[in-house]
Amino acid sequence: MNSPINYTEFPGFEDLYLEEDSYVIGIKEAAQTVAFTVDAVLTPEHPQYHPPGPDEQNCYKRIDIIFSDVTKVDWVVRDMHLYKDASGEPDLGIFYRIVRIGEYFELSGEFGKIHIYSDSFPRVEYE
Repeated sequence: MNSPINYTEFPGFEDLYLEEDSYVIGIKEAAQTVAFTVDAVLTPEHPQYHPPGPDEQNCYKRIDIIFSDVTKVDWVVRDMHLYKDASGEPDLGIFYRIVRIGEYFELSGEFGKIHIYSDSFPRVEYE
């Protein structure tokens, strides 16, 4: 069995901290594409990082994590319960884990657990 590859080893993900403090705003599925809109924590090494404001714990940036060339999507567990953040904006909760295991990517969090089958690593687009 293949050892999981953590998202911090994905190209373009090195300066993001996604588990526990980043919030999933939405998930869109289309033909051969799955996109997660996320309020992501930027690490101090990220070029767009700035010190958090007085009411913030982290430096956040809205991003889209886009999986392309998707051949299969398997929702192991799906829980689209809406939460509200400190500002009252709804979200789908936090990530617990983002890894590549063999031929699929596994993303789990308060939204559930999904296996996304793709040969391509996901890309990050900044809003």
